[in-house]
Amino acid sequence: KRFDSFGIIVLGIAEDKNKHEFSITGVDNVEDIETQIFNDNNNISCLNRPVIQNNDVQISFFQNKTIIQVIIHPEPFNTRPITAFGKAYIRTGDRDRVATKEQLKYFTVESQSEIDTHLLPSTYTIEDLDAESIKEYRKIIEEKGIINTNSQLSDQEFLYSIGVFRKDRLSNSNEYHLTDGGLLFFGKYISITDRFPRFQLDYQQYNSDNSTNWNDRVSAGDMNYPTLNIFSFYNLVLAKIETNIRMVLVKSF
Repeated sequence: KRFDSFGIIVLGIAEDKNKHEFSITGVDNVEDIETQIFNDNNNISCLNRPVIQNNDVQISFFQNKTIIQVIIHPEPFNTRPITAFGKAYIRTGDRDRVATKEQLKYFTVESQSEIDTHLLPSTYTIEDLDAESIKEYRKIIEEKGIINTNSQLSDQEFLYSIGVFRKDRLSNSNEYHLTDGGLLFFGKYISITDRFPRFQLDYQQYNSDNSTNWNDRVSAGDMNYPTLNIFSFYNLVLAKIETNIRMVLVKSF
């Protein structure tokens, strides 16, 4: 059984898949099974890191039978994936399936603790960034007085100054490279998906909580918004949210 914030493995329940029914069978040798659970949890040849604590294993009694519940909490992004016997699994449909190489690559990228400042190869340049997004960003922060963008600076120099491009201090070249964060924030959609194939931004508006069909949508990469990055998506969606809030307030009075 799975929940939004955690999952539960239940031992002592049998499923008749043909009838889609469950029955309580109970667990024998409860202490031995509980010991085995913790042994496997702390065995690196079984799991690459422990995933449960003492209070995550609970013994319950139902219909005069004993069942064991094991609570599995979600792992932080920087510790994923968890492997069992050397393999990582993804929940798709009605079962767990071995993760593909592409899915594992996604986990690896996602697990980096400093992904925003990760330096991209020199093949990523300012040409991979959306010029209109940069222009609009410079205008906004100048108007708000957040930073003096200095109109004499070129876009490249400006991007150096705010860390979109950072110096590679681990090599002797000291060249500036585009960062992952800069690409996500200002990048052209096609360039972003070259680096992050699963990149997706999606906003959907419904008439009510019970509606099943949206009446307005902003989705990265579709025909209406083919060039969205995080900055342009934020500007579009923020304007829509503000308009909706004003409409709700007007109707309330």
